[in-house]
Amino acid sequence: MIKFEKISLDELKKLIYLSCENDNELIVKYHSLNLNKNKSYTLEDCVSETFERIKNAEEEIGLDKYKVLYQGEDIGYVVLFEDILYSYAIAMKYRTKEILPLWWEEICNLFENEFVTMIYDNNTRCLNFLLKNNMQIVESEDNILMLKNI
Repeated sequence: MIKFEKISLDELKKLIYLSCENDNELIVKYHSLNLNKNKSYTLEDCVSETFERIKNAEEEIGLDKYKVLYQGEDIGYVVLFEDILYSYAIAMKYRTKEILPLWWEEICNLFENEFVTMIYDNNTRCLNFLLKNNMQIVESEDNILMLKNI
């Protein structure tokens, strides 16, 4: 069973770390930092950049932050703003065909109606997941894709 619990910004960084840990493809290929192809990045770089982006948005607009639990264990995080799925991830060992659909269903249940999310176009793994789960590209600008649930 997947559950979401509201958290503070202070609790978020360790959940971002948990979600990125052991995901070497994210670190070397899919994270937004990799748009700069002239540099190599570490797990810590990816976690810090993700956390700082969320922290800055929190200061500007306020966000709803949740930890994701599976059978009572922390497995990831979800961050929302109104009808925007702002940031989200779960730990590698929980990205299974049994757990991912439950996780996605719970994310969808956080929204009353339609919602959007934005990803960088280099994150083809996430893009494929979103397209398979009834999201549709509605806008593309520079390296950013906006998707909406349909």
